[in-house]
Amino acid sequence: MDTDKDTDRDTEDLSSTIVPAGSANWLHYVKIFLPQERASEFSKEELAIEANVIKTIGSDTWNGLPKEIRLNIMRGYAHEKERLNVTCTNARNIYAWRTAHRVDQDALTLGPMPGSELYHACWPTRVAGIDVYGHPILYDRISSMDVFKLISMDVNDVYKYRTQALESLMYLKSEISAKIGNRVCKHVYVLDLAGIELKHFSSAVQNKLRPVMKMSSDMFPETLWTVWLINAPTSFRMIWNVVRGWLDPIIRAKVRMWGSTKSKWQAAMAECGVPVSALPTELGGSSPSESLQDILVRAAKEKKI
Repeated sequence: MDTDKDTDRDTEDLSSTIVPAGSANWLHYVKIFLPQERASEFSKEELAIEANVIKTIGSDTWNGLPKEIRLNIMRGYAHEKERLNVTCTNARNIYAWRTAHRVDQDALTLGPMPGSELYHACWPTRVAGIDVYGHPILYDRISSMDVFKLISMDVNDVYKYRTQALESLMYLKSEISAKIGNRVCKHVYVLDLAGIELKHFSSAVQNKLRPVMKMSSDMFPETLWTVWLINAPTSFRMIWNVVRGWLDPIIRAKVRMWGSTKSKWQAAMAECGVPVSALPTELGGSSPSESLQDILVRAAKEKKI
């Protein structure tokens, strides 16, 4: 069923910045945010803010965060009216969380944790190629996910496995950065909605997964470049009205939704820097793919050398 016309109409108000390339808005978005992402050192303005952050939360807390996280925190809240307060609050929270969960010590060095095989089987995110800006392309397919088995797992275990997955994604970005010669901290996310039903967003699913998704965005800020919802059935509009309420407005602004006409969403992606060749074969592309678990294993081996 071709739902492009309906779904596109629903998403016209989702974004004032993420629109097809060739428009002034998209080019403006790239012009502003790409150099900011690629900058691996703070600007003079950011250094001044950093000095105030350190005065407020202390150098041990601020410098106890990985540099990549500090850069993302500084830039992720630049739009906030109370930028200093929000930056300090989130830096404290992220530091406390990473310390409590020994993220820097254990997340990558331990390799896949016992029991994580079930998590990755239920949530088998894969990574294909990179877009023209160097961003890795992650994709999930509803038809390959088992959200009901996932929510039957202990939530604390899901948090741990999700943290490992996101840390492995950071590791992949460091690999790409070294390969292409500039910093990459963001990714493109594609969610294939073919086969989605209302039961996938039952209260039980929402109650279990919403906190996990919030943790992902709160503890790993400023990591999304664009989000593509493809093969969206008309019925998804009802679900989207629920899901969009979970999302930060900045994230919502990066979402593009398309129906089932492959040529249309592939063309739209290409206009925004995601060539068909960078997509996996499952989405009509030709790029090889690997799982986040594969990347985690590779990262663990490198960390132990």
